[in-house]
Amino acid sequence: MYFQVKHAFNHWLKCVNDHSLHSPFLFDLYQKLIRTNFIEPKQVVDYIERLKNNTSIIEVEDLGAGSSKLKSSERKVCDILRTSTSSKTIRKILSNYIISYNPQTIVELGTNLGVSTLSMSIAGSNTSVYTFEGSHNIASIAENEFKSSNSKNISVLKGNIDETLPQFLNTKNPQIDLAYIDANHTFEATIKYFNLLEPFMASKSAILIGDIYWSPGMKKAWFEIAKSNHYPIRLDFYHSGLLLRGPDYPETYEHLMSRPL
Repeated sequence: MYFQVKHAFNHWLKCVNDHSLHSPFLFDLYQKLIRTNFIEPKQVVDYIERLKNNTSIIEVEDLGAGSSKLKSSERKVCDILRTSTSSKTIRKILSNYIISYNPQTIVELGTNLGVSTLSMSIAGSNTSVYTFEGSHNIASIAENEFKSSNSKNISVLKGNIDETLPQFLNTKNPQIDLAYIDANHTFEATIKYFNLLEPFMASKSAILIGDIYWSPGMKKAWFEIAKSNHYPIRLDFYHSGLLLRGPDYPETYEHLMSRPL
């Protein structure tokens, strides 16, 4: 907790807002992703409410770093929602990106209960969303919701992501326009997933990495990835980091951004 509080304060000291952005490109990007109004789809709101009231206990096969708040392998569904589901701010960034840039192929590592997956599916009805989840029981809850909501553009891949992701990439040979990494919160796994995905990312694409200050390992992974030349535009939102590239994008920018509200 001290680590997270310390870096939240440091980020606040260094952050900028849209009025401090002199680059027209970054100003426009900030307006599209952060300043554009975001209304959570009713379908997502209703699903979240059902999850809040779901006190069923399930066995969770946690193949990653786990939850810093939940240590038991048996968890209530409502507790999983409370501690592990992506925030509304993350869903806002993802949805606004999809609406603004129309990615055709999306890969999400870490389905969890499928709240962000459902949000992305609705934002881009013509997209294909491939979502990976290590826990079969958690994935099944999400999958049932996708089926009942008739979300036909979502494909759920269950099992150890270290195995299912390489299999998917080698079999489908996809051109990925948007990737969201929010799975195993360790340095090694985050670097591994980025290195696996990068060769399959489109020339104009984005990668959002969640919880970049969740631990020293996640911070280290974010800064190592940010130093690479694969994605010249790196935006640090504190709760997540966004990497962008495109043939018509500026060549080199790196800005700390204010935490979106």
